[in-house]
Amino acid sequence: MAEMIREGLPTCSLGERISEIRARTEHAGWDVCVVVNPQRIVLGILRSKALQGDGTATAEQLMTPGPSTVRPNVGAQETLERLHKSDLRTALVTTSDGELIGMAYREDIEATLAHEAADEREVHA
Repeated sequence: MAEMIREGLPTCSLGERISEIRARTEHAGWDVCVVVNPQRIVLGILRSKALQGDGTATAEQLMTPGPSTVRPNVGAQETLERLHKSDLRTALVTTSDGELIGMAYREDIEATLAHEAADEREVHA
């Protein structure tokens, strides 16, 4: 699944103001920001709605704590099933210690699995 992980997500700390985070996140072309501690351990996530909130609020005040995460060694099919079951479009990818690696998108996983299935059919045709 490593090839399906998007890296370079914007991060912020608990005490940062939403106005600063919003500007940095938009400039980077993302609609989410991951709240991490100094060791890059995931504490929460600021999704689009939170980023459009009160600019004077802090990340800690508006974040969704404890977002769903997956490990990079989990198979693509298992990750996809989890995303469907939880009705999620994305999942943060972390180490077993909770350190941020990147984000997995459901559509990326679906496209990769479909491509692999097509390749498999060609091999057996």
